[in-house]
Amino acid sequence: MKKYEIMYIIRPTVESESSKEIVNNFSEIFANYNSEVLELKELGLKDLAYEIQHHKNGYYVWLLVNATNEAIAEFKGAAKRLEILAENNETIIFRDFAHSPSKLRATVNAVKEQYSEKVLIAVMELHTFSSLNADFLNEYKGSMNMANIAIVYFNPEVIKHKKLKPITKEQVKKSFQNNNLLVFSNQQELLAYIKNIDLSNNNLLLMSSGNFSGVDLKKFANNLLKI
Repeated sequence: MKKYEIMYIIRPTVESESSKEIVNNFSEIFANYNSEVLELKELGLKDLAYEIQHHKNGYYVWLLVNATNEAIAEFKGAAKRLEILAENNETIIFRDFAHSPSKLRATVNAVKEQYSEKVLIAVMELHTFSSLNADFLNEYKGSMNMANIAIVYFNPEVIKHKKLKPITKEQVKKSFQNNNLLVFSNQQELLAYIKNIDLSNNNLLLMSSGNFSGVDLKKFANNLLKI
C-alpha cells in the first residue's frame, strides 16, 4: 500500500445532505478495498481556478489515504460517475459509467430521487462482455424501473466481435422485466429517438462503459441543448 493525497470537488448545486452522502460513499471505497482514510478535511465552498461546466466554485474535500492499487482504481472510476455533459435552467444531461446491474439500479434511483420533480430519461448501453452475455441478462431485472423512460441499446456487431451468442431486442426487454422498456440495436435510430424527445424540465442520463458505438457524447449533449 502507498499513501496518497486526494482532492476532489463536488458541484455547488448538490444539496448539503447529498454532499455528505458523496463524501461517505467515497470514503467507504477505501474501507471496502482493505485501505484506510488517515485524514479527511471538508474545506467547503471555494472558488475554482477557472469556470467548469458554468460553475465558478465548488465544495472541496481533501483526503490522505493509505491505499491499495485496487482502491485507487475504484476511486478513480467512482469519481467519473454522474459527469454533467451539458445543462441549462431546465435540463441536465448526465454521463455515468454504470454498467453492472447493481450500479445501474443505484445510479438510476439516485438521479430520480435527487430530481424527483423531473422526468428521467435513462439510456443504457449493453457493452461489456458480461452485459452482452445472454445467460447474464436476467441479472438486470427491474434495474431501470425508476426511470420514466427507460432505453437500452446494444450493437450486434460488438456481440459478434466478442464471439458471444446473439441476443434479440425481445430477449433484452424480457430480461429487464420492464414492459415500457425501449430497446434499440441500431445507433442511428437510437440517436434520432433521443433527438425527438422534448427535454424541457427533463433530465437525460446516458450510461455506458463505452460511447454508444462511437458517439462524441459531450458534443451530442451540447447539440441537444443547443449550447
